[in-house]
Amino acid sequence: MSKYRTIQLTNTATGAVATGAYMPLGIITRRLICCDGCAPAYTVDYSGSDVISINDVGYYNITYNASLTAEAAGTVAVALVVGGQQVYQVTETAAAEGDVVNITLPYQIRTFCNDTGANANVPVAVRLQLTGAITAGASNLIVERVY
Repeated sequence: MSKYRTIQLTNTATGAVATGAYMPLGIITRRLICCDGCAPAYTVDYSGSDVISINDVGYYNITYNASLTAEAAGTVAVALVVGGQQVYQVTETAAAEGDVVNITLPYQIRTFCNDTGANANVPVAVRLQLTGAITAGASNLIVERVY
C-alpha cells in the first residue's frame, strides 16, 4: 500500500449515470507521497471505479467538482457517502434536458480507529452518489489528509 498525503482522481468522459448510482471517479492523476519519517503514516487507496478507501485516522478534506449534463429538467444532486451514510449533498437545477450543471462539493471528514460510537471507523469508504440522471459529465475529486 502506498502512503500519500493527497490523491486526485479525474474523469474527463463520464458516460450516462442513473439516479441513485455512484459516480465513476476516473483515474488517479496525482498523488503526493509522504516523505520518509512522516508521522503519523496513513494511506488513501483508490479501489475500483467508484470508491476511495481511507485507511488511517485523521481529518481529510474532500473536494469534488463536476460538470454534468442533465438527462431531464429538474434537480441534479451529488451526495457524499462516508462509511455507507450520506453526510452532505449539493443540489443544482437544470432548466431543460441537456443543460449542464456545475457542482462543487467541499467537505471535511474525520476518521476514527475502532471507536464503537463512531460511524467512520477505518477503513472508511468514500463515494459520491447521484440523484437525477445524467447523460455525460466530467469530474475531479481531491482527497487530502490535513491532520
